[in-house]
Amino acid sequence: MIPGRGTAGKIAQAFIHSKLTPLIIGAAILLGIAAVIALPREEEPQIIVPMIDIFVQMRQCG
Repeated sequence: MIPGRGTAGKIAQAFIHSKLTPLIIGAAILLGIAAVIALPREEEPQIIVPMIDIFVQMRQCG
């Protein structure tokens, strides 16, 4: 290890030299794909957007 590295540097160096890093990355990618596939989908989802409507009448003078 190079002296003067902080905690984050030591952790990064451990991951760079570890043989488990590709396995962890692969597992994370597979879990991400599984999560996308498992998400429920609707053709027309009911999205509720909080808003207000303001109506103003315009009158002609004259």
